[in-house]
Order: sequence, then C-alpha cells, then structure tokens
Amino acid sequence: YVRIIKYCDHELQRCDAVELQATERIDACENSRKQQLDVRTLAAHSGCEIESSVDIGNEDESNAFAVEEDSLMMDVDLVQEGVWQRVNAKTLLGMLPSRKSELNHRLANARAELSIMIQSAFDLAVPHLQRVARRFLVRNRLDQIRKSVLDFARFSAAVEIQRIVRSKMAFREAEHQRQHRDNCMATRLQSIARRRSATKERQRLY
Repeated sequence: YVRIIKYCDHELQRCDAVELQATERIDACENSRKQQLDVRTLAAHSGCEIESSVDIGNEDESNAFAVEEDSLMMDVDLVQEGVWQRVNAKTLLGMLPSRKSELNHRLANARAELSIMIQSAFDLAVPHLQRVARRFLVRNRLDQIRKSVLDFARFSAAVEIQRIVRSKMAFREAEHQRQHRDNCMATRLQSIARRRSATKERQRLY
C-alpha cells in the first residue's frame, strides 16, 4: 500500500506538471494567434493589400496553423500507462481530470487500507507491549518479590518451629504432671498403709 501511495502521489505530480505545461502551450498559441489577427487587422486597415499578398497571407496562415498544431502536440505516457503517445494539449487537458480522479480514488483507497492495517497492527501490538511492560515492572520488583517470599518462608518456618517446640513442651509438662500425680498417689497409699501398720502394731503392744 505504501508503494501504491507513492506511485499515485508521483503520478498526480506528473499530471499537475503536464497540465501546467499544456496550459502554457495553449496560452502561447492563443497569444500568437491574437498577434497574427492584430497584424492582419492592421494590414486590412492600411489598404495596401494586393491579391498576391493575400495568397501569400493564406499560405502563411496555413503554415502558422500547422506550426500551432505542432506546438500543441505533447509526448506523454499519462493517457495509457507505460505507452508514450503524441497527444494534442487541448485533448490532453480534457483527459487529465479523469486520470486524476482515478488516481485520487486509488490513493484514497490505499490510504484507507493502510490506516486499517496500521490500526490492526496497533491492536495486535498493544497486548504485546503490555506484556513487555508488565515483565519489565516485575523484573524491577524481582528483588522485592524474592525478599517478601523469603520473609514469608522464614515466618512460616518460625511458626512451624514454635509449634513443634510448644507441642514438645506441652507433652513434657503433661508427662511431669502425670508423674507428680502418680507420686502423690503413691505417697498417699504409703501413708495409709503405714497408718494401718502402725495402728496394728500399737494394738498388738497394748
């Protein structure tokens, strides 16, 4: 599409240049024709024309007309692309608007297609750019993320160690309480047994 746009722009510039050149040639022919008419008018008013000079004037007029026609001919390849043709400037001026209209239509279509393609490329590029930007931001925060993960791991490890230590301390405390209860029960039983034995010994002696 960029190639088409460049081609259309170049062709439009060429059309403008050829149109200017054709207009200049037509204006030059019109000016020369007006000058010849002015000369004939002055000669007619002077009254010094004779028949031979009239014949010479007719021949000069035909020669001038041929020169004018030849000066209006232009070699262009705008009528048919890639084919050089010899065309009258007046005819060329009538054909250039259609050629320019066609080129403008192609140029507008190419620019519209190119804008659609650019918009589609932007739509496809935005998620990729967002992904790159997010990755860049994450990489910048990578040390902070690693530190937070490590801190959380240390905190979790400390909590687990505390749980294990507390469970062991609770088990030891429970075991100590159980042994203390057993010792108290043994002491109580021993005291009851000693009291009974002492009572029997006292009854036996007295």
